[in-house]
Amino acid sequence: MPISNKEWDIIVSKFNEKGSMLTKQRRTAIDEILSLDGHHSADEIVDVLKKKKIQMSRATVYRLLSILAEVNLLEAHDFDMNKKLYERKVGKFHHDHLYCIGCRTIIEFSSESIEREQDKILKKFGFIEIYHSHKIFGLCPDCKKKKFI
Repeated sequence: MPISNKEWDIIVSKFNEKGSMLTKQRRTAIDEILSLDGHHSADEIVDVLKKKKIQMSRATVYRLLSILAEVNLLEAHDFDMNKKLYERKVGKFHHDHLYCIGCRTIIEFSSESIEREQDKILKKFGFIEIYHSHKIFGLCPDCKKKKFI
């Protein structure tokens, strides 16, 4: 899903704030990054860009990922793998994650009842939510059969 002019304006503004130039090559890389489905490490994203003949240093890719997460177009997840996995937020619905510690499969799910319960808890404690991330770590059916633990 292509990003809107409003989202580009936010990105340009963030680059200006940081004193960085948003070159044509960086725009191309951002378009490619935001077109990816699923959850990807920075190294995987570097490899995707190389395959697409988008020449960019690893450091520049890391900076782009940081900026895109900062402006809320990417979400950086920590699934306790000693690296972040990035997921596009543009055009995606809110969801939570099941993470298999055996095979590292990530399953996205959405639950209205969990969201309602979270809202009740926020209200009970007078807490204002800025954002949340719900991750459940466990074993998928295949790993459970293999008696991973």
